[in-house]
Amino acid sequence: MANPSHWKRVFARSIYNLASTPSKVSKGLATHLKYCYGACIKQNWHLPAADLSQKVHNILQHICGIHEGCDVAWCYDLKAKERNKACNTPKEHRIKKDNDPNTYLQLKKFFDQYASVEQMAYCNHPFDMQTNESLNNSIATVAPKTTCYSGTISLFSQIAMVILLHNYGYATLNSYLVT
Repeated sequence: MANPSHWKRVFARSIYNLASTPSKVSKGLATHLKYCYGACIKQNWHLPAADLSQKVHNILQHICGIHEGCDVAWCYDLKAKERNKACNTPKEHRIKKDNDPNTYLQLKKFFDQYASVEQMAYCNHPFDMQTNESLNNSIATVAPKTTCYSGTISLFSQIAMVILLHNYGYATLNSYLVT
């Protein structure tokens, strides 16, 4: 399994590198693609890898103005059409597939690589390292890495306290302690 947050950064690094070359991919578009890529994986991790891959590939179609694969929950263009209003998508978040086929093909190469069925199979799980990082930071608060607790029950007690607070919450734990 892969960490979806890490996979998003790997994808974004390639897109940002493309933005630093003389191409039509701006930093704003690279940031937008990074956000869309991560959000799509986070929202659709439960789908089979082939469906997840298709959803991620729809991001590229979306920025080209092709909204057949979009969902009304996140596509402002479809929401605007439903309300009979115009959508003012920033110009830097769009590319024209017909007018600039080189940029489209460059982006498609990255989407084919980072949104392949094989790659999406690694992200097909609900787990994320952000919770683990948060828990590690909480433990480091009560048991700093600069202090040696080896050989004492103190370290075990402090880590157990943090895990209890994390799993049950302060209010629940406090109600047990008061009674």
